[in-house]
Amino acid sequence: MTKRIAQLDAIKGIAIILVVLGHCIYVFAKASSWMVALDEFIYIFHMPLFFAVSGYLFNPNVNVAKKARRLLVPFFVWASPVILVHILLGKYSSNFYMNLLEECSVLLRGGYYWYLIYLFYMIILAKICFKLTKSKIWMLIISMLISLASYLIATTCAFPEFLVRYFYNYFFFLAGYLAKSNGIFKAKKGRRYWILGFGILTVVTTEEYFMGVEIYKIFAAIGIVGIVFLLMEKIDFQESNALCRIGTYTMAIYLFDQYLIDVENKFIPDIAWLVPVFAFVNICVPIVIYELIIKNSKILLYSLGE
Repeated sequence: MTKRIAQLDAIKGIAIILVVLGHCIYVFAKASSWMVALDEFIYIFHMPLFFAVSGYLFNPNVNVAKKARRLLVPFFVWASPVILVHILLGKYSSNFYMNLLEECSVLLRGGYYWYLIYLFYMIILAKICFKLTKSKIWMLIISMLISLASYLIATTCAFPEFLVRYFYNYFFFLAGYLAKSNGIFKAKKGRRYWILGFGILTVVTTEEYFMGVEIYKIFAAIGIVGIVFLLMEKIDFQESNALCRIGTYTMAIYLFDQYLIDVENKFIPDIAWLVPVFAFVNICVPIVIYELIIKNSKILLYSLGE
C-alpha cells in the first residue's frame, strides 16, 4: 500500500471545507454581499485544489478498471436517486423518453457529483497522452499549454459551461502531476521566491477577476493553488492533524453534502449566521455516519468506491 502523504490529506481537508462552506453561503447568505464575494473567491480555487491533488497522485500506468470502481461507482450510485426523482417529476420534459435522454446527457456532462466523472475523463485522457511519447515532461507541458489555451478560447467564445469547467480544472490536474515531478513534498527546498511570485500573481489577477475580467480567473487560481502547495510543503503534518483527518473523509463528505444542503435549502431560513453552523454540521455528520455505520458494511463502503 502506498504511504499517505499528510500534506495532500491536509490540502484535501482545506478543499472539502471550502466546498461545504461555499454551498452553505449559497443557501444561507445570498443576501450578504460580503459573503457572496467570499463565495466567489472560494470558487476560484477550491476545486482546482482537488484536481491538483488528484494529478499529484496520478500514475500513467494506472489501472483504469480500479479507477472506474473508485470514481464511477459512487458517481452513479449517489446520483441515481436524484435522477430518478427528476425523471418521475418530468423535470426537463413531459415526455418520459425525452426526459430520460436529457437526464443521461446532464449526467455525462457532470451535472451531479461532476468532480468524480471529470476526474475519470482526465485520467483516461492523460493516460492516452502519456502513452504517445517517451518524454513525459514535454507531453505534460504541451498538454498544460493546450488546456490553458482551450480554457481561454472557451471562455471568450462562450463555449458550453461544462467544457469551460473541464479545461479549467484539467490544467490543475496536470499541474499537480508537474508538482510531483518537481519533488514537491519529497525534496523540501527553499522555494521562497516561488511563493512570492505566486503571491504577486494572485493579488494582481484576483483584482482583475473581481473587476469582471473572466479570463483572469485561471491565473488567480494558479497563484492560490501554488501558494497552498508550497506552504503545505513547509509544514510537518501528522496524520492525526485535524485537517489531515478531515481530508481522509473527503469522499463521504462530498457525497453526503449534496443531499444535506438540498434538505437544508428547503427547510432552513436564509440567515447568514447559520453558515458556519451548518458548514460544521455538514462536515461532521458524514464523518459520524461513516464511523458508526458505513465502515462496518462492505456494500456501503463499495458505494463510496472503497
